[in-house]
Amino acid sequence: MKSVFLLVALTSILIAAPAAEVKPDTVVATMNGKRITAAEFQEMTAVMPAEVRATAMRDPENFFKQYAHFRKILEIAEREHFAEQSPTKERLAEMQRQWIVNARVDQVREGQKISPEEQKAYYDTHQADYKATKVKILAIGFGPKIRSEEEARTKAIGLVQQLRVGADFAALARKYSEDPSTRDAGGEYKLPVRPTSTEIPAVLRKPILQLKEGEVSDPIRVDAGFYIVKATVVGPLAYDEVKDEVFGAMKDAAVKQFLDETKKQSSFTVEAPDFFKAK
Repeated sequence: MKSVFLLVALTSILIAAPAAEVKPDTVVATMNGKRITAAEFQEMTAVMPAEVRATAMRDPENFFKQYAHFRKILEIAEREHFAEQSPTKERLAEMQRQWIVNARVDQVREGQKISPEEQKAYYDTHQADYKATKVKILAIGFGPKIRSEEEARTKAIGLVQQLRVGADFAALARKYSEDPSTRDAGGEYKLPVRPTSTEIPAVLRKPILQLKEGEVSDPIRVDAGFYIVKATVVGPLAYDEVKDEVFGAMKDAAVKQFLDETKKQSSFTVEAPDFFKAK
């Protein structure tokens, strides 16, 4: 467990920082009695996560304190030929196989060459994936110090009736809403609501997404009150708002295609099913 801790600790201390320009043969540190040049340091950290090297540049003392300890234990293990002993040898082989597979899949994702035109075309044909509902909300709470649940429901129903015959939502929200985050803005909720909007609980998100543009909801009960919601805009978000998301979706689609194709090429047969039955 301690060796795992060392690796975790090494990774957890990292913040990006620029490196000073030095000659490759400049000695930048001494670790476990060995002088390390700038070139050797770059080679040593090249296979580490980018944030590891960034932290070493910002806080070299803490980095080398962790890494020198890590390398000392590694030195002992290598002297003992620990990696060649079972079950370590077999576990390392399996870890290597898993790393290779994961790295190959990552290469598929990161190796995608996607032009701006392709990205926009993907958005145009997948606009349903970027559908969102922009809303105004009005909240009426209930509880021991304000009103009963039934009183809150009655008040909310009355406000819904006013809104559905043309009352101004912003005016009613400023006058009656008990949601301080939106009241002064006339009930305007800043973020568009989408199926992936985890900042809104499902009990509220689901009925919002069923609203048509311009529609006012029935009172929606939550833990301590009722929400009234008006859908002001329903439709796909603008391309510029989601283009980074589109780029990620296209990469994900390429990975899925690769996984689907390779899955079709793989095969198996369970020859002795009784062997696998729990005993």
